[in-house]
Amino acid sequence: MTTKYCRLLSNGAHFTSDKIKFQPCCWVQPKDVEIANSSDLAFIRKTVTVEVLSNKDKFCKECINREQYGYSHSFRQRSNEFIPINAIPNKIYVLTLQIDTTCNAACVMCSSSFSSLWAKQIDPKYKLKDFSSEYKNLKSLEDWSQLTRLTLVGGEPFLSKNNLDFIKSLPFPENVVISFNTNGSIVPDDEWAQALSKFKQLIISFSIDGINDQFDYIRWPLQWSKVSQNIVEILKNYKKYNKDLIWGINITINPMNIIQVPDIIEHFNNIAESVGVRSPKNSKSICYGTWGLDATPKGIRDFVKNSIDKKYELSNLLESQPEVIDKFDNLILNMKELDKLRNLSYEQTFSDSFKIINGQNS
Repeated sequence: MTTKYCRLLSNGAHFTSDKIKFQPCCWVQPKDVEIANSSDLAFIRKTVTVEVLSNKDKFCKECINREQYGYSHSFRQRSNEFIPINAIPNKIYVLTLQIDTTCNAACVMCSSSFSSLWAKQIDPKYKLKDFSSEYKNLKSLEDWSQLTRLTLVGGEPFLSKNNLDFIKSLPFPENVVISFNTNGSIVPDDEWAQALSKFKQLIISFSIDGINDQFDYIRWPLQWSKVSQNIVEILKNYKKYNKDLIWGINITINPMNIIQVPDIIEHFNNIAESVGVRSPKNSKSICYGTWGLDATPKGIRDFVKNSIDKKYELSNLLESQPEVIDKFDNLILNMKELDKLRNLSYEQTFSDSFKIINGQNS
């Protein structure tokens, strides 16, 4: 029986890291119990569902905020669209994989938990896992016959041979919408293209948090010049990957890039027009942690409210993340550390933001 409040609880799964542990979505922390078979999954799913439904304000805060402040669809709303009301009990219809952390970027808002390059920076002796045992376990959890939506995130998913082998093993790809969150650094090769072409629909969401030097800073050590070229190449040859391609950009909003969001969206609308493809779907994610949106100072908040068109939903995002006093100072310290480590300059890269903060934007 599907869970009426959020069907991800009864028929979704989000698997992360180096052990298969159940999460209905990325916002509910997994139980520290490794899942070895379908019985384990059914048991832990029931336990998690009871906990979540007994304290929605705690576990479902992200979705509640999104629905309360009226910006984009929440994870809960989307799952209730994707998973049928008569879904087979305990079968996974919506799956997100974030197991293989192989990555060629150390983005400012990320960590060693999701990026092998970050792990390497922290510990030069770090050796990347191959994750093959986790994917072997994943394939044995069920027959995947009811899967209708698969999302691959990273790491960088196009760097993962494990991801490729898994999607090639699915029994009915023609019934599955497959979605990627990619940093745009990789143009999928012919083996990827052949596998992706078999799916019902392909959605590629490019993680873009800035353009030019701001992209280079936030998604270090990737280079905007190369990534923008890759995106154009993929779009020009989209039929090679899937005749029904939907593409978009996902912007992780932080205090340093929020005023650039209109420029980012306009840039990619222009790319779509020049290439001759449909306009991108734009989604916005809230940044948490040191670079969290709750570190946004008053000057930036006032500028967004007064000077940026409300159609970008940025004021709503800020309202959902009230300013935490002194947190912006911690962000400055973090950027100074990154500048020293990576030979960057936050003051130069984000000069427009600092002009606003210092009252020089008139």
